[in-house]
Amino acid sequence: MTFGEEMKSLLIILLVLVTAPGLGAKEKEEDVSEPTQEIVELSQLPPRIVEIQRRLKTLKKDQPPDAVLRHVGIDKDKRVSKLDGGGGLGGYWIGYDLGIDGEWVLNLDGQYSQVGDELVGPPKIFAVTFQKGSIRDFHEKDGDVDWKVILPYWANGKMASKLPYYGSDTILVQEKGTEQDGAGQAPTASESK
Repeated sequence: MTFGEEMKSLLIILLVLVTAPGLGAKEKEEDVSEPTQEIVELSQLPPRIVEIQRRLKTLKKDQPPDAVLRHVGIDKDKRVSKLDGGGGLGGYWIGYDLGIDGEWVLNLDGQYSQVGDELVGPPKIFAVTFQKGSIRDFHEKDGDVDWKVILPYWANGKMASKLPYYGSDTILVQEKGTEQDGAGQAPTASESK
């Protein structure tokens, strides 16, 4: 075997070794499961979640966070505590542990108003969602929890039955008499804007 043939063989072996793990990694990425949607009856939810969701249906657009909490009746509830929050580029979000079974969170998403170059508040809330997951895991794993988003959720003054993004597991709450095929459901978030 000549030096050129030997180098060619080594190059082929090297390429196989380098690309084989890459191919395996690509296959693993494709194996990632798609988001799931669980369907539950309204009566299967904790009564406090049902009550808050009922109140959300009458929430007006562009309310500040304290008005949202007051409207849904949890502003003075001692079981409710701030879980996490943040923002950036004028955006705002805050999550509240509702103190229900160690797994229910209410998230408020909002936007500060801009006057010239200044952001002024308080932020105006444009979406309110329930999420279900382990609050203990949230604390123990620095926020790394697979939350399920509860549908319908409040968006821009209406209840929406579909998320404007993909990738989240969801729980679709159905009241008696609604169909699972989408008939009679609330508008999607994009339709409600």
